[in-house]
Amino acid sequence: MSDWKVVTNRALGLPETGDTSLTLPSAVAPAAKDGWQERFENARLDALFRLTGSSLSHRLKTGLESFRNSLESFEWPKDNPVFGGRLVRPDKARAEHVAADVRAQGQAQRYYKFFSSGVDAEAPVGLESGDYRFAARLGGDSEAYSLTVEDGWTEGDLLNGVAEALNAGSLQVQAEVVRQDAPKTAVPDLNATGTSLLIAVNGASPEQALTLADTRGGLLRHVDLSAVNVPTDPASLHEYTLFSGSPGKPTAFVSTTFDPGAATNISEGSHTVNWAMGESSGSFSFSVNEDDTWKDVLGKVADAAGAAQNRFSAGVRTYDMPSELVAGETIEGAGLYFEALSPKLGDRLSLTAGDSGGAMEALGLRTAQPGRDSELHVDGDRFTRAVGPVDLDYGRVSVEVEQGFSEALPMAVVDSMEQMQHSLSDIVTSFNAVYSVMRDNAELLREDVGETWREPYELHDADARFAGLQEGTDGLLWLSHDDFYTALGADAERVQSTLLDDEDGLLPEWMRLTTDALDAGVDSLLINPESITDPIYGKPSPRTELELERDSQLLDVVESDERSLDEFIGWGGGALVDRKG
Repeated sequence: MSDWKVVTNRALGLPETGDTSLTLPSAVAPAAKDGWQERFENARLDALFRLTGSSLSHRLKTGLESFRNSLESFEWPKDNPVFGGRLVRPDKARAEHVAADVRAQGQAQRYYKFFSSGVDAEAPVGLESGDYRFAARLGGDSEAYSLTVEDGWTEGDLLNGVAEALNAGSLQVQAEVVRQDAPKTAVPDLNATGTSLLIAVNGASPEQALTLADTRGGLLRHVDLSAVNVPTDPASLHEYTLFSGSPGKPTAFVSTTFDPGAATNISEGSHTVNWAMGESSGSFSFSVNEDDTWKDVLGKVADAAGAAQNRFSAGVRTYDMPSELVAGETIEGAGLYFEALSPKLGDRLSLTAGDSGGAMEALGLRTAQPGRDSELHVDGDRFTRAVGPVDLDYGRVSVEVEQGFSEALPMAVVDSMEQMQHSLSDIVTSFNAVYSVMRDNAELLREDVGETWREPYELHDADARFAGLQEGTDGLLWLSHDDFYTALGADAERVQSTLLDDEDGLLPEWMRLTTDALDAGVDSLLINPESITDPIYGKPSPRTELELERDSQLLDVVESDERSLDEFIGWGGGALVDRKG
């Protein structure tokens, strides 16, 4: 008896020697043949799933995450990609810490709006003593300022006086006095030497159009302010190094979380809280009645604070809090939340009790976030700004620190066509990697999973081919760089719509599929192992070590033998196992 028959009989639990043969009546042979084929196929599929299912799940998860990352990295420039379009080269490590953007041509946003001429700070002021007034308008808001020039003032005193007046105002205007001995050493495009006044608008301000005017006397005319240059050409191609940075944060206060329906323990009557922020200060008052609940009191405090000023927000937020009646359960509580609004450089919000302090103590008002300015070290320059972005390249590039860092991070402004081609190539490579896994393991995946990922391309095949996305062998894609560049020059809008249309663009469709699969878990793409069943004998489910060993031996025999399954089993002679002594 041949060795393979001995091993097969062992796996099936039959005797190894003798004249015993197992045959099937001719009438049921075809049905039995189909049943045994399906059983052997299910046994193979079940073993394959148990052996490779976890590995397949891991490969799918890794591949889909890589595909999602490549989709997220693709960006379309604000300007025509053929004519001066610029992009910031994607960098995963940098993206975790800063948000960088290239503004459209003609929309550069300079931090500094006006420079004065340079003066000798120690020279006597060239103005008569007395009161002077001037005004600033930022968007739809305006503010008036007054300054008294005293006897013995110097030109430096005058510049400092104007800066202090502007910084004490409520507009998002910053002013500083700088000195440089040579042009462009302290500020890149400040050509004046000596001491100068620089007037800026915080980057986070929605309004950026600033105008200044004398309203009494000629103080601003004497200071000799000039509007800064705002470039209209594309951003410079440049590689930056970000050495360190910390994000700006507004000051925030929170109160204790209370049960809204519980009675307050604040004494009946009127209570006052003082506030201060930068050069601004004030107070707000609220009253407490005998039957007030915490919901009543918190609402009164928030309303009073919001109505009394415009330097910080005041509201009531809901929070989960432990139930006092049922251990381990939570209820919806309520508490106050105050946050500084558009703080200027160095501004910090503070709250103090305006009466005995009992109300503020009972509310539990405390600092949740102390507040700080934005800081960024780029190449050889250090920037300190109010909360918001830092502008580079004369306002054409914006960088905002979102998470602090202390290591060197690269940031390059590059030609958009080159970057788009590189990003699209990454997308194609990632797609092919995922699709190959799906195609090669189709029997372990739910029906048509691979085709689901191909469907967005097939729906846009004509437009996709126009954009340079071509179909190769085995359903894989490849990017023709020449066709891509030609398409951008011929019809950039068509390429943009094909790739990025919100409703049916190729990349958004792929992103939705990928995000849904990752959110649901990649195991949702695999077949349910319980579906691998045998309609006649049930799913092969070894229970003992002996049965497990038989399964393994039988699979080894089937997989190692060069004959077909039919030849191996021996249907031609009508016997499943034939043993001759």
